[in-house]
Amino acid sequence: MLETSHCLRTRSPIQELKKLNNNLIAIATLQHGVRIFSYDECENKTTISHEYLNSQTTAVSFSLNGEFIAFSNPSYIFILHMPSKVVLKTIRTDGELIQKLQFDLESKYIIAATQSGRVLQYRYDGSSLLGRLYSFEHTGQKIKSKASIVSSFAFHKNIMACGGNNGTIFTINLHSRANKLIIKNDTSRISSVCFLDATQLLSADTKGSIYLNSLKTTKLIKKVDSTFTQITQILLMPNPQYLMVIGGTKHVAVYDSQSLKLLHSKYVEFEEVVTSLEIVDDKTIIATLKHTSIEKINLPTAEKLKSYIISNELNKAFGLIRADPLLLGTREYAVLEIAYKKIYDKALDALIKGNRDTALEFTKMFKYVDSKRDEIDLLFKSFDNYPRFKSLYVEKKYALAYAMAVKYPALTQTFQYTKMEELWDDSFANAQRQIDHGHLENATTLLKDFATIMEKRPLIKLMLNHNKDLQAFLHGMSNKDYKRINLLAQSNPIFALVPQYKNIQSDMDIELARVQKHIDNCHLNEAIAKLSKLQNIDSIKERVSEQKEECRAVKKLQDAYKISNFIQCYEVIDKNPVLNSTQLGILLQEHWLKIISECERFALKGNIKDIKEKLAELINLETRRDKIGDLFRLAFHTKIKVYIAKKLYKKAEAIIYSYVDIFGIDNEIKSIIKTCEKKSKIELAITSNINDRDKRDKWIHSEAIMQA
Repeated sequence: MLETSHCLRTRSPIQELKKLNNNLIAIATLQHGVRIFSYDECENKTTISHEYLNSQTTAVSFSLNGEFIAFSNPSYIFILHMPSKVVLKTIRTDGELIQKLQFDLESKYIIAATQSGRVLQYRYDGSSLLGRLYSFEHTGQKIKSKASIVSSFAFHKNIMACGGNNGTIFTINLHSRANKLIIKNDTSRISSVCFLDATQLLSADTKGSIYLNSLKTTKLIKKVDSTFTQITQILLMPNPQYLMVIGGTKHVAVYDSQSLKLLHSKYVEFEEVVTSLEIVDDKTIIATLKHTSIEKINLPTAEKLKSYIISNELNKAFGLIRADPLLLGTREYAVLEIAYKKIYDKALDALIKGNRDTALEFTKMFKYVDSKRDEIDLLFKSFDNYPRFKSLYVEKKYALAYAMAVKYPALTQTFQYTKMEELWDDSFANAQRQIDHGHLENATTLLKDFATIMEKRPLIKLMLNHNKDLQAFLHGMSNKDYKRINLLAQSNPIFALVPQYKNIQSDMDIELARVQKHIDNCHLNEAIAKLSKLQNIDSIKERVSEQKEECRAVKKLQDAYKISNFIQCYEVIDKNPVLNSTQLGILLQEHWLKIISECERFALKGNIKDIKEKLAELINLETRRDKIGDLFRLAFHTKIKVYIAKKLYKKAEAIIYSYVDIFGIDNEIKSIIKTCEKKSKIELAITSNINDRDKRDKWIHSEAIMQA
């Protein structure tokens, strides 16, 4: 268990904790504004206060670049510039109570979650709603003022995931509004979500379960019930092999992020309940505790591990590993295991030569290393039986020698065992050649010394009985015909005893990795050629099927790109998210991002014409219709608000009427109509029922939008 040190104490409860890109930590408190401090010295650098940053604040978020704070009260969202401490934008929430705010990784978008379950998108430099991303369903129970239907956010590049109180997780591409996924493993409230990588999502719920889902298929890969009765946060470590988990207790647990196996139930323990964690770097964690305390955890570092290895204090190095399992994934740990293996081999060599005292001297430092003690004990027990093992080898009693080696594995490292295995490999290969030439008696003679060995007897029997399948299996092995090897191995498990078979699975994994590289580089001919040799093999069938689908998708994308059909290009990408990792997919998405960034700036200026010109033919892109429609809505909203601000009410009314004809009635225009009527003191002649809801894509039927 790691030790902790006190860093800071606040005068009121901590609402938000964020590590910024400038190596500072930002915290927002319930009643005393914002504090920025350095995590090295735990010293305050600055404080920020505002009249609306107080106990009435409903949500707070810091941008990763350290430039902005977004905070809300029941009526507004405020965007404050941290260096100048000036509010740059004030956004009306139009009756929506904001309960959560979160900047994306680019510090460009602000995601807001409302009490009604809506997930809204804003820009840091705009004062209007950019779009509504999703609406979570109510669970039926009465919603309390402090309860939040939207419970958690996570980001990976331009993808956002958010969890809800009914077990639903929603993911979306923030730039295109495509690749929408709904994941639901249970009905319990999602307390935390976390991307493992671009293709897998981790989540946890309030009943203490952790889930791993595929983002390709949404299928549940793994579920585990944790040691917590409820989970409040999961957090991927700098080494993504590990996952930190907290759940309303005084300690932090660590799990393997792929297998979800518990590695350490009390990795860190505090004096009070842990409320949140933030990874600062590979050696520092900042934690907030229930009673306004901020604690600092200095993790054992790879540098310390390295120093122990250099000074040959391997027992201390293993002690460091035991205290911090996260070091298992470091390069230094690999070096430590190599150093241990060298000492183990020296001790083994000493035992082979009969120098037991020398071997004891080599291994004495591992006497109290739990992870190595049993292995060292077994090493010495093995060589207590070495004289007998040598006698069996000399007497060619291989069956008894092999049985002894199974019981005492260290004996497999001896000269005698190596020679037996070499003799077996040579005898098996030579016997096969004799059988191919019709010399059965010669084959029998070659194998007679191994005929009584339990593990090898079934294979020998098959060979001597002229088993045609075995002949085909061996031929497949020599040609790396994976399909035939797999088919025959399934029909007769004894074939797995063939010496060369043990490397087949790793060979296939290497081939699959090469296939994926070809797919990512859009080299289809090479990928297809390799896949043709890997079909119909049960152990890799699912992955091969996925890669074949990816090849088909890449081909569709390439075909569309060759004829400059960009609408089809993006539709193919949106229907096959795996294309985002291919060279061509990355190129096209970067092009889209440039277009959409400019269009958002046009929309914030109310410039409808320039949006149409910039989008050009992409205005007809069906899979990104939500994003495109919201750009035009925002442009209309901005233009109307400008006219209202300038008291040009007639112009504002004219655009409102056009908006209703094009888009119908929605919450945003209802709020704008209300403002216009209040300020102009004129009731607008809206013929549509103000409570009617049109389809969000009604605008595609408008000539004013769709025609050049």
